[in-house]
Amino acid sequence: MSLSKPEALAQLSKIIDEHKLSKDDVMSLFPQEDRKYKFALVSYFLGGLLLLTGVTFLVGLVFDDLNPVFQIALTLGLAVTLFASACWVQKKMCRWPQPCL
Repeated sequence: MSLSKPEALAQLSKIIDEHKLSKDDVMSLFPQEDRKYKFALVSYFLGGLLLLTGVTFLVGLVFDDLNPVFQIALTLGLAVTLFASACWVQKKMCRWPQPCL
């Protein structure tokens, strides 16, 4: 039996009303995010931020002493890398629950 989306939602609403199901009953069917996952995600973010800060500090110390060609290459490489990573993050973040515009 194949139902369209509105028909399936109507049938689901009818079943919820008949059996007096609460929102918590229905939401218990869906997996909840684990707190350990959130902690790991925050830890990864902070570690990456610390690493980026350290590298930026070290490059900043010797930037004026570098060859101008290397300065341009370093700046352009950083810009391309940041742009590519921003596009990747946006694509990853916009999958769920709603697509980004």
